[in-house]
Amino acid sequence: AMGRFHYRRAEFSPAADHFQRAVDTLTRWNPNPRDGEPHYGLGLALQRLNRDADAYDALYKSTWNYAFQSAAFFQLARLDCKLSNWSAAEDHLRRALAVNHDHLQARDLLAIVLRRQLRFGDADRLLAETLRLDPLDHWARHIAGKPFTAGLQVALDIAWDLTHAGMLAEAVTLLEHAQPPENPEKTAPAASASSNPDLGSPLLA
Repeated sequence: AMGRFHYRRAEFSPAADHFQRAVDTLTRWNPNPRDGEPHYGLGLALQRLNRDADAYDALYKSTWNYAFQSAAFFQLARLDCKLSNWSAAEDHLRRALAVNHDHLQARDLLAIVLRRQLRFGDADRLLAETLRLDPLDHWARHIAGKPFTAGLQVALDIAWDLTHAGMLAEAVTLLEHAQPPENPEKTAPAASASSNPDLGSPLLA
């Protein structure tokens, strides 16, 4: 609970300390605790502290718990992308989608990963399927080359996703081409919290 409290306040160092204490307590007698939340929270906090290798280990441990598998595998894929390890990123994204088929961010990042592996046909088919699931998935629309009609907040959300995956140039390009809506009262809705692995995970729900 204290880890969650500090994480929500962007106090990542004390958040990591509290999550680590929870991990130590839960694994004192059993290396595979029933609850994956402390490991997952520790992984998120360590990412914010730029301790990616330690975050990777903590996130992997959290996949022991089914409730955190989709979110954790997605976070692992982000870290893989930062290292340009596209095959590992694809594997982790497919594992995330095996648990939650409609994880839009995982689907969109997988399309990018497939393109990085020059598998353009596979990426295009995935994007088409994603847009059938949600025609207002603006990240999928952007990857597919469709006009970006969402508001600036949506552009910032997508740029944040790209940045977490180490794709800074793509994030900057997106923001440079984003335009304010002509009618601010009718902007396209941003992604729901449930599609965001930080906001909608069991950890921060």
